Amino acid sequence: MAFPAASPRAPRMADHQDSQMEAAPCRLRRQKSEIIRAQYVDVRELRICAGTWNVGSICPPNDLDIQEWLDIDEPADIYVLGFQEIIPLEEGYMIGTEDTRPVAIWEHIIHETLNKKCSDKSKFKCRNFPPARFNPSDCVFVMDNELHNESNNNSNGELHLSHNAKSSNSARHLQPLDLACGVNNYSGVKRKRHQYIRVISKQMVGVFLSVWVRRSLQKHIQNLRVSIVGVGTRGFIGNKGSISVSMTIHETHFCFVCCHLASGEKNGDELKRNTNVEEIHRRTGFNPIHMVGMPRRIHDHERIILLGDLNYRLNLSYETTHELISKQDWDALFKMDQN
Repeated sequence: MAFPAASPRAPRMADHQDSQMEAAPCRLRRQKSEIIRAQYVDVRELRICAGTWNVGSICPPNDLDIQEWLDIDEPADIYVLGFQEIIPLEEGYMIGTEDTRPVAIWEHIIHETLNKKCSDKSKFKCRNFPPARFNPSDCVFVMDNELHNESNNNSNGELHLSHNAKSSNSARHLQPLDLACGVNNYSGVKRKRHQYIRVISKQMVGVFLSVWVRRSLQKHIQNLRVSIVGVGTRGFIGNKGSISVSMTIHETHFCFVCCHLASGEKNGDELKRNTNVEEIHRRTGFNPIHMVGMPRRIHDHERIILLGDLNYRLNLSYETTHELISKQDWDALFKMDQN
């Protein structure tokens, strides 16, 4: 008995119907997920100002005007400020001598600028200082108790380092500070509450990173950790390297990396800088904070901001560079960029 040949399209139509039926639950789950996300995920925008400055080992005057640099006419929610060569890098600093005096001055200038109520004129303006030679040791500056002093009795606590051991490649665990036990006898006097507060400051010889946030944002910052990596002379002295800060803002993981890479204008010197970057990525690590899923490496974070004196440059002469700039020949300049 002969049977009619099966239509070659029949199985394909059946397969198509089966695939549609299988895809239906996926579409429903996706639609449901989008609805849930819209209902429960609160998207917020943050304005971040990231600035870097190689100050050439020059200590600033106390009334240095950095308002234009910080663009305070359009204030940010977070200020991430990195400095390089903040101390005179002489041989004495290479053997472990630490000078934190410039750090205190820079902190004062930043604090006064961000929390300024009136536009007083300063005798000094922010300038670009010429670079200086960089030869430090491996020291770390920890933030002082400014946040404690500015807090009132109702504060839920500030952040501080749980220990202060020196290391050229270390991550530190920050814990809440119980302010209830530190209230002084002047609690009846209403203190001035500054709009911006510092959450962390770190110094590694000449490299310095300071992070400031709006006071209203402070309670949404968690899991604050720091990792420092020295890549200078003998690899661990700290005359070059990075300071990295990891933090969770709301539910997003941020990483700020302040670098000072190897200098040099000769052909091939960019390879030293590339090696510095690779070593910083390899050695930077953040210890876990009693929670699963916390980022341990730079690339584990959702938002990464790299700043600093990277020392990458154009492989062109000074004259040729200015000629191309005057012609606005950006493509030619881009081709010669070591980045």
